[in-house]
Amino acid sequence: MRTLSAPLCSATAQSLDLARVRLETGLATTVDVQVAQSSVATADDTLIRTRFAAALAGTRLAWATGDVRQAFAN
Repeated sequence: MRTLSAPLCSATAQSLDLARVRLETGLATTVDVQVAQSSVATADDTLIRTRFAAALAGTRLAWATGDVRQAFAN
């Protein structure tokens, strides 16, 4: 399942990579890396919650329409 949160995870991962490179070259601090790590964790959490909410909504729709088998087809 694709959500709009997936690109956010990719962008935060790239931001973390950049923060690590900047740390190695002396252009950033460990705090910058920690902030980037926190952003990655938050984005991952958001993605998980979004996917769960979408799956739950699909299940509820299937239940409401009487087609429960459809909810488990994906």
